[in-house]
Formats: sequence, C-alpha cells, structure tokens
Amino acid sequence: MAAGGDVVLLDYGTDDDVGDLSGPLSHAGLVRRRIEGRWPDP
Repeated sequence: MAAGGDVVLLDYGTDDDVGDLSGPLSHAGLVRRRIEGRWPDP
C-alpha cells in the first residue's frame, strides 16, 4: 500500500498500544502497525 507513495492517516488519538487500556485506541495507529507488519504481534 505505502510502496506506491506516502500514506497519510488522520486520527484524533495516537494510542496504538493494544496493551494500554488507559485510553481509546487510535484506528490510524492500528492501521499503521498493520502496514508495518507490527500488528497483530508476530
């Protein structure tokens, strides 16, 4: 997906740590982690 150019993900929150339940998860953060191959945890 990002191989063709830059991808901009917009989200109000920045929390992409699924283990941190102190606040809501960032959808954009989860998408970024998936693109980078970091979610779900290998």
